[in-house]
Amino acid sequence: MFVKCAVLQVALLLSLCSTAAVDVTDNEIKYLEKYGYIDTDKDVAFLRSPSFYEERIKEFQEMFALPITGKIDSATRQRMSTPRCGMPDKRRTRRQRRNTVRKWPKERLTYWLKNTPRSEYTANQIRTAIAKAFGLWQAVANIEFVWKDSEDGRDVDIALSFEDREHGDSYPFDESVLAHAFFPTHGDVHFNNEQDFTIFYEGPKGGRRHKLFSIAAHEIGHSLGLDHMNKIDSIMFPNDEYSPTRLSSDDIAAIQSLYGVNTASNRFEDTGYEVSIKPDSREDVVDEPSPDPCDGRIDAAAKIGDEVYMFKGRWFWTFKDGRLHSSPRRASQLWPAIAGKVDSVLTYKRYTYFFVADNVYIYDSDGRLYSQVKLTKFGIPEHVQKIRLAFLRYRNPNAPTFHLWSGSVNYQYDVKAKTTSTVRIDNDFDDATASLDVDKDNYIFTPWGLRKFDKQAHRYREPIPFSSLFECEGEGGERGHSRRGRPVVGITYLEKYGYVHIDKDVATFRSSTFYEERVKEFQEMFALPITGKIDSATKQMMSTPRCGMPDKRRTRRYHRSIVRRWPKHRVTYWLKNSPDSEYSYDQIRTVISRAFEVWQKVTNIEFKWQDSYDGFDVDIAISFEDKEHGADHSFGDHDLAHAFLPPRGDIHFNNKHDFAIFYEGPTRGHRPKLFSIALNEIGHSLGLDHMNKIDSIMFPNDEYSPTRLSSDDIAAIQSLYGVKETSSEIEDYEDDVVIESESEEEADSDEPAPDPCDSRIDAAAKIGHEVYVFKGKWFWTFKHKSLFHGPRKVAEHWPHLPGNVDAVLSYKNYSYFFIGDKVYIYSKNRRFRKVVKLTAYGIAAYVKKIRLAFVWYQDQNTPIFFMWSDTVVYKYDVKAKRISTFPITEKWNGATANLDMNGDNYIFTPKGLHKFHNGSYTYEEPTALKCVLQCGANDGRLSCERSAQLRHALLVALSVQNVNHMTYRLQGSLFGW
Repeated sequence: MFVKCAVLQVALLLSLCSTAAVDVTDNEIKYLEKYGYIDTDKDVAFLRSPSFYEERIKEFQEMFALPITGKIDSATRQRMSTPRCGMPDKRRTRRQRRNTVRKWPKERLTYWLKNTPRSEYTANQIRTAIAKAFGLWQAVANIEFVWKDSEDGRDVDIALSFEDREHGDSYPFDESVLAHAFFPTHGDVHFNNEQDFTIFYEGPKGGRRHKLFSIAAHEIGHSLGLDHMNKIDSIMFPNDEYSPTRLSSDDIAAIQSLYGVNTASNRFEDTGYEVSIKPDSREDVVDEPSPDPCDGRIDAAAKIGDEVYMFKGRWFWTFKDGRLHSSPRRASQLWPAIAGKVDSVLTYKRYTYFFVADNVYIYDSDGRLYSQVKLTKFGIPEHVQKIRLAFLRYRNPNAPTFHLWSGSVNYQYDVKAKTTSTVRIDNDFDDATASLDVDKDNYIFTPWGLRKFDKQAHRYREPIPFSSLFECEGEGGERGHSRRGRPVVGITYLEKYGYVHIDKDVATFRSSTFYEERVKEFQEMFALPITGKIDSATKQMMSTPRCGMPDKRRTRRYHRSIVRRWPKHRVTYWLKNSPDSEYSYDQIRTVISRAFEVWQKVTNIEFKWQDSYDGFDVDIAISFEDKEHGADHSFGDHDLAHAFLPPRGDIHFNNKHDFAIFYEGPTRGHRPKLFSIALNEIGHSLGLDHMNKIDSIMFPNDEYSPTRLSSDDIAAIQSLYGVKETSSEIEDYEDDVVIESESEEEADSDEPAPDPCDSRIDAAAKIGHEVYVFKGKWFWTFKHKSLFHGPRKVAEHWPHLPGNVDAVLSYKNYSYFFIGDKVYIYSKNRRFRKVVKLTAYGIAAYVKKIRLAFVWYQDQNTPIFFMWSDTVVYKYDVKAKRISTFPITEKWNGATANLDMNGDNYIFTPKGLHKFHNGSYTYEEPTALKCVLQCGANDGRLSCERSAQLRHALLVALSVQNVNHMTYRLQGSLFGW
C-alpha cells in the first residue's frame, strides 16, 4: 500500500512538472524569478503546478497593463524582451523585506558620479542630466541632494556609475537590463554601459536609444525607497518604452508618503559647478471632468494614422470615418511625457509634434518619444510661450512648411531649408483654436463651428456645425451616435424615409457596407456627391425641412397594402382648419384649391370641395396638426407635412412650421411655401412617390419649391389617370371660389438652342469663376474665356425662375435675377432665398422691366446697383438704401447686358461687345463675341480687329483716386451731359 501511494505521488509530481514545462520555457521562468514574481527561496520548482505559473504570469501582465490571460502569449513575450529596469517588480522573500529600510533617515543626501558612458556626450552633459533627474524628486519631497566629490564613492550616500556586464555586485547585467539601484541605505545606481543612452533634451542621434534622464529619475526613485508601479505614466513603471519626463500623481504621493512635502526652496546644490534645477512646470492636478467629445470647442486636432485625435485640456478622444471611436482619456496615458495641456498638434511623415507651452514633444508612429525641443528650434523667438494652432503645408512637393500660429503671427518654418518667416494672421481668425486636414480638405476650428478652406476661392468658408463633419454621442448617448459607433441620426433618418427596411434589416446584422449602400441611395435621390458617407453635404441635406413621406418603399407589407390610384375620376376634399399664422382660413383654402387645380389641368381627374363635420365623408381631408396628432407616425422637427396614399389620401401639415403663401413672397427668412408643399402632398394623395429631380414637384425637399409640374410629374400622373380630356374648372360649392391659376407660358416649343458665340444676348454676369450668358430660356457658361457648359435650359439650373432673364448681377454671395417687375435672389450654391418687387429698390411701380444691371463700388464701402430701364438708369446705394436716376443717351438704347471679366468691362449691344478703355474712360468700337470669349468652330482663333475707341463710358472698375472727377466724366459721357 505504501509503495502504491509513493508511485502515485511521483507520477503526480512528474505530471505537474511536465505541464509546467509545456506552458513556460526555462528563460521565462528565470525572468519571473529574477523580477520577483517567483520566490526562489520558497517556491521549489518541482512542486509548482500549472495554476502556480498562471497566477504569476497574471501578476506580470497586470503590472505591465497587458491583457490578463495567464499565458505567455505574444504580447507578454514581447514585453519580457523589452529593455527595462533591473530591479524586481515584486519583493517576496522574507530576507528582502527584512533587510530593506524603505527610507533614508535624513533629509540631506550626497551623490557622486563615478564615470560617464561610452558615448558622444561629455562628462558635463551626463552630469547635468543626472542632476536634473535628482531635481525632479527634490521639487516635490522634503529632501535635498548635494554633489560631493569622492575618490571611490564610499563617503557619499548615492554613488552613480556606468558598469559592464559583470561589475562586482550580485546582479550582473544582460542585454535586456538598462540599470538597477539599491534601496536605502545603500542607494547606489548602476547603468548598463552596453546600452546606447541619449541625453533626452538633445534628441536621439539615430535608432531606438534610451533616455538617460528618464532612466536616472527611475533609478533614483529606487534609491529613495520606491518600488515599481503598474501605471504607464509613472516614472516608476519598470519598462523604458514610455520614458516619462515628469512625475505622475502616483509618484508624488509615494515619495511624499516617505519624506513629506517639500516646503523649502527647489534650489539644487552642486559644489562641483552650479546647476540650477528648474523642475518641469506641472499644472496642479485637479479632479477635472472629462470633456464632451461632441463639443467642437477644442484645443488641438490632428489626423494620426487613420484616426482623428482631438484634444481638450488634459484629455483626448478619437474619431474614425467621421464617427466617435474612443471616449475621452488622459493624454498622459498614451504620451507619458505630456503632463499639461496640449496647445496644438501636427503630423509630418511618421512623427507627431505636440506643442505644450514652449516645448515640442515629438513622438514616432509607434507611440515612442523621439525627442523634446524648445520652440526656438523652429526659429521662434524666446518670448513666445504658446502655439495656438499648427498645420503642415507644401509650397511644392519638396518644400514642407510648418505653419505655427501664435497670437496674430504665423511663423512659417521651412523644414528643408530650416528657415523661418513670419506672416500676419487675418483678424477673422483671432478665435481659431485648431486646424485639421481630413480627406484633403482643411478645416479651422472656431467657437462658432468649423470653417472649411475653399481651394478655388483661396479663403475659408462660413462656419458649419461640428456635427456636419463628426457624428458622436455625448454623455448618455444623446448626441447622434450609438455606443457601437453607428450614426444614430443618420440611421433614424434612413429608416424613417425608407432607405433601411426596418422589418427585415435587423440592426445587429447590418454591416458597414450595408449603410454605405443606403447612404449612396439617399445621395443619389438628392443629387449629392456619391460618397457612401454621411459627409457635410449629406448631413446638411438631412437637416433641411422636407416632406415626411418615405423616399423608398421596401417592405412587402407596404407594397401589398397600397392601392396606387383612386378607382374614380372625381375626388372630394375638405380643409379642416388653418395654421397658426397671419393668414385667414379663406386665404389658405385658396392656395390649397390652386394646388389641386395644377394637377387637375394635366390629368383626367376632378377635385370637388365638400363640406364635412369631421372629414370621414370626403376622400381627402386636409388639416394642420401638432407633432403628436394620432396619425401612424408623428412629425419630426424637419417634417413639413405628410400624406396618405390612395384610398385614404388625407394630408397633414406640421403646424410647427411658419408657412408662407407663395404668391405674396417670403416675409422673413426662409419660410416654407405652402403652395409648393401642398402640390407635393396632393401628388402623394394621388399615388405618386418621390422623384430625384430637383425641378419635380415630387422632389422630397423644400429647398427649390417649384410652382409648376415638370415633364416627369406630368408623365407620372398621366400614367395613373390618363390625359386630361374635359374642362379643368374646379367645382367648389362653399362660396363658389374662382380659382385663378398662375399665368403659365405656353409649353416649351421646339425652340432651338441659341448660338453661344452670338453677341445678341439678354443678360450676362460673372458668378463665381464662370461667366453666365442668358438668351431666352437658355444659358451657357464660359470659364477662362472658353466655352465651358451649355447651352442649357434656365429652369434646369434655377427651378424658381418663371421666364426669360432680363438682367442679372452678382453681389457678395448672391445672384440677383431680374424678370419682369420682380427680382429673384439666389445664394452662391443656387439656393433660392427670396423674391422681391422692383419697388423694394425704390424703382417706380410702373417700371415693368430692367434690361441691364451691374454693381459698381464708388469706394470700398459703397456698393452701387445700376439698373437700366428703357430710358432711365436707377442708381441704388446698397448701404444707404437711397435711389437716384439719370437719363440714358440714345447711343445706348440697344444695350442689353453688362459684364465685368478679368478686370475688363464690356457692354453688349446688337453690334457686338464694347470694351471699356481705362486710359481714356471710353468704350472701344464693337467686336464680335468670338474675339473676347473662345467659342465655336474657330475656338477663338479668329483674327479680330478693333476700330477706334468710342467716346462713351460706363461706371465700372474705377480706382478710388479721382473718383469724383471720373464719375462726373463717365456720367457725362454716358448720359449726355
